[in-house]
Amino acid sequence: MVRFSNFSDDSLRLAQLVHRTDSIIPFLFGQGPKALLRIKALIEKDRNPFSKSNMVVYENDQHLVQGILLAYVPGQMNKQQENEVYQAVFNTLELIWLWLKSLFLKSIEDKTLIDGLYIQNISVDPSARGGGIGTQLIQHIEQWAIAQKITSLWLDVAFDNPKAKKLYERQGFSVESEHPILLLRNGFFRMKKNISTQATSAEKQGIGNAAEKISLYPKTLILTVLLLLLALNSKAQMQYPSVDFRHIIKVSVGYDYNLVALDLGYAYYQQRLKTAVFVDITQGTALLGSGNLRTQVGVQTWQGSFQKFNFSNALAFVYTHSMNKAGNYDGLGLNFHMNVGLRLKRLGFGADFQYNPFLMTYIKHSDFWRQYYYSEAKDGWYKLTANTWRIGGYISAYLDKQHSLELNLRAGYQTSGQLDKLIPGFYAIFGFNKKFKQQ
Repeated sequence: MVRFSNFSDDSLRLAQLVHRTDSIIPFLFGQGPKALLRIKALIEKDRNPFSKSNMVVYENDQHLVQGILLAYVPGQMNKQQENEVYQAVFNTLELIWLWLKSLFLKSIEDKTLIDGLYIQNISVDPSARGGGIGTQLIQHIEQWAIAQKITSLWLDVAFDNPKAKKLYERQGFSVESEHPILLLRNGFFRMKKNISTQATSAEKQGIGNAAEKISLYPKTLILTVLLLLLALNSKAQMQYPSVDFRHIIKVSVGYDYNLVALDLGYAYYQQRLKTAVFVDITQGTALLGSGNLRTQVGVQTWQGSFQKFNFSNALAFVYTHSMNKAGNYDGLGLNFHMNVGLRLKRLGFGADFQYNPFLMTYIKHSDFWRQYYYSEAKDGWYKLTANTWRIGGYISAYLDKQHSLELNLRAGYQTSGQLDKLIPGFYAIFGFNKKFKQQ
């Protein structure tokens, strides 16, 4: 029998089923009895996604719950009340640790585009799988949603759970977007079913249903020209060099996009123009072991700097090559970087701004991807909605009187549209610059 959960249901039993949903729940809440008790406490409280009021259960003839489904309308959840529930269940250190983990799951947390009922968890006891319990749970919540005049159902299914994905496709769900989670060596498909029109499954075109086949629009070309005129990415250095120095070598390391990256760069500075041309090569290792090589060639200018005011702009053309289990990627883009701040005798500090659009990416899907996810995935050029915005701060310091050795640190907040599924919302890069005089 399928019904909504009530106060008499064994909360610990429900917590065990929730914990078995997929790899995301154990990652967030941990393993063992303590994790189950935390989930149990959330189930017993209202005003949070795990509440019994959001739960449908399947109960067998012996009155044992063998399956659960959690669902709610994201737009009707009160975030402040939800936070109060978490504060009541977790201590301060646990909340901080939970928040840090959630940074790697931003795409799961972000439900702003969901305009219907979101099915957060579907779990069936291993001993009862294969008996159609999952189908009954979905059909029950669908009928309830139709009665509530809700027009769509949404859910997430892990990459490593192809059986569940096929079940949802049989129920009329189709993939809306894909969300790799590097830290877990996994990810998920976000799927949708339109229950007002009973829409069929959408055509699948490969990685990034979020990605369209490449088509450069006039506004993109206009933006490119404007960025070229402005000039981008202050990777050469934070403060402009003195007249005595022409050659600049840079080394930096830090958390850059989804990479633990090592960056090597060279710049040649022209004093009369207050401008440097530079090249950067970045070798990174993603949190999941993906390889990534990024090359930038650009120009940096300090035309707006005077006295103690430091103002630099840089423009770079970016090529990146990366590979993982899903395939190989070759991307072309731009990188605009601006620093505005003050420079003292040996110190500099200020604001750090960056915009990094990837205009096009060539995707070659792997056999693994075709076998387990999209058998009809198409290789080719795609226009990706990958536009990274950064806002933060920088601090730099000269280590010698000649101002030939400089250390700098850039850190702050970042957001990347579709790539928020791949990267946390922060960056931190530590750099070292050595400047040489013209011989």
